[in-house]
Amino acid sequence: MLHFFNLFLVLLVLMNAVGIGLIAQRYLRLPFGLAQSTGVLLLCSVFFFVEHIVGLGSLPAWLMPITTVFSLWLILRERERLREEKGTLLWLVLGFGYVFAWRYALPNIDSNTERLPDLSFVVDYMQGVTLPPPDFWYPPHKLDHYYSFQHYGAALLGRWFQLEPGVAYNVGYPLTAGFATAAAYDTVALLARSAWKRHLLVATFLVGGTGASVFTPFMVKHENTYDSQRFVGGTTFYDDDRLTSFGLAVKRLHTKPGKTREQIPEMPMETFSYVVELGDFHAPLGGFWVEAVSLGALVLLLRDPRKREAAMLLGATIPLTASTNTWNLPFQGVMGVGAVLWLWWNRYEAVSRRRPAIEPVNWQAFAGGILVFAFLHYPFFNYFLVKNVGNKSPIEFIATSIQPKALLEGSTYFTPITYFLMVFWPILAIALFHFFGARGERRLHAFFWMLALAVTELFFVNDIYAGSAERFNTTLKWWPWVFDGVLLTLAASNLQSSGRIRRVGTTVVLILLLTYTYSLGSYYFGTIYNLRRMNLFDAGQLNGSAWLRNDPPVRTALEFLRIHPRGNMLESPDNLAFCQVGAFSLFAQQPTLMGWTSHESLWRAGLTDTFERHGKIKGFYTGELADPLTFLEAHQVRYILWLPRDNSNKEVLARRMGELSSKYYWNEFYRANDYAVGIWSLR
Repeated sequence: MLHFFNLFLVLLVLMNAVGIGLIAQRYLRLPFGLAQSTGVLLLCSVFFFVEHIVGLGSLPAWLMPITTVFSLWLILRERERLREEKGTLLWLVLGFGYVFAWRYALPNIDSNTERLPDLSFVVDYMQGVTLPPPDFWYPPHKLDHYYSFQHYGAALLGRWFQLEPGVAYNVGYPLTAGFATAAAYDTVALLARSAWKRHLLVATFLVGGTGASVFTPFMVKHENTYDSQRFVGGTTFYDDDRLTSFGLAVKRLHTKPGKTREQIPEMPMETFSYVVELGDFHAPLGGFWVEAVSLGALVLLLRDPRKREAAMLLGATIPLTASTNTWNLPFQGVMGVGAVLWLWWNRYEAVSRRRPAIEPVNWQAFAGGILVFAFLHYPFFNYFLVKNVGNKSPIEFIATSIQPKALLEGSTYFTPITYFLMVFWPILAIALFHFFGARGERRLHAFFWMLALAVTELFFVNDIYAGSAERFNTTLKWWPWVFDGVLLTLAASNLQSSGRIRRVGTTVVLILLLTYTYSLGSYYFGTIYNLRRMNLFDAGQLNGSAWLRNDPPVRTALEFLRIHPRGNMLESPDNLAFCQVGAFSLFAQQPTLMGWTSHESLWRAGLTDTFERHGKIKGFYTGELADPLTFLEAHQVRYILWLPRDNSNKEVLARRMGELSSKYYWNEFYRANDYAVGIWSLR
């Protein structure tokens, strides 16, 4: 029955998504996928604005049935129009379905990557309180430190459909990807007329790799999906025994045995194809969606500078980028403003030289798009931008940031030229095909993308990372924006070219990028097989907590917290991050006194209280905290967890039993001699 329910849920969600697209397209002269994205982004932005004034709480249960029936009525009434949009609808379903297949087979939201922190944002927003909401991982602080608009959207989906946070995460994730692929299809459809060319491009966007994907299967023993994405300073710095003879030869191109780690800094790149299989509901996912929408609006505006809807949508993507993936804001802003200025200059030059008239660019609509969405996101910007953007992470020139000592040792923050070419040869080839095949001003399109790529190699965001990770976050966010942008624009233009070399060359490049599907398929089916063999196959458990529920006492403790009133929890910090602490908080929707300490410290610029609180919590479980009741009372702790991992300190359990008995009641869920699992609850 679980799988039937999940199928029913998916149909309801997609039905509502199509309904929003039909309503939006009725009022916007945009292709269906772009209109749909505009409608969804506008709807979420309006709710985002309103809930910064007054929290709407739990949305009424009758809301979803009404919108679903209305969407079904629209679909039946507009079925002829939907047939005309079959390509966009196909990629909405394929994008959603492909990513949902990953989440369905591997639904656990666990500590292996950063899934738990991403879930924490969704849980925070699902409270329905006035924003910014309380941070469940660090009460009484609020969620005011992250570009979390896509997480708000997932939480709104969960509240709309009355879902658990984990289900909202595992459904909102593929839905975001589906919107991105639908918008990507509409973008390439504006440039490539043949259906097979459009499908080839969007398939490459969804499951294609990087330039390194062609090499890593021959470089790494037991190659995985991340080897080509974490190529520079990752794969190229693996231990010798992990590499083949070819891989070792590539490593030795820029690495000498015995040298420091910094000689090849870590410069990863996570394209859309990798992000959608990773399982982290991370900001780049929404960033790719906004990028695909902006490129579609840009192409429309370049075709018709007067087009109001395209100009407004292009402008809107600038504040949306700030709320969704702030790292890409410099590129998004320069692209949008630069396009408008370029169109204005073309008209000015034509008039001044008495050339044939060029239509004026609708800069008023562009500015209006910026202002409307900036206004809707203003309450968020009011605290987020002030605290998190600006001089805390300035953009700096790479050459001026290299230490003299590093230069003397042969280390550099620049990408080694061989590795750079191995990663970026596909888009360099596509750009060259375009530059030498295009005519007149169209060559500037290739110039823009190559200039953007050059900027990623000349500048970086100087965040808290240093040493070998100095450029880690910058390349992680900037390189994919350029890589996928070239695929959705220049490659599409090349495929429609009359030049045979340009068409065939681009097609070959795309087919080579699609060889990445072998790595994806090997990982997907190999992982499922291993999980089945280990009897840990939790397919369809979309709430994401099956990995906790496999242990009966732990499951009982989790259910205890789910049904009891909300209050601060205390749980042992098994590590600073990438650990189990915080999971009970999210799946039970109870605030915990401290989640992942290192992440909270990073997000909040190193508040001194963070590690101090971590130390006291740890001291409670090791027996080193002298006066636990005073500490618990100061932080209004209502529940204290004693989990299987805490039984390494068995003598502490007996001592705490005596110290807490006057204020807390012990709820025991399992006992075997001095091994116990239970929860103290405030009397």
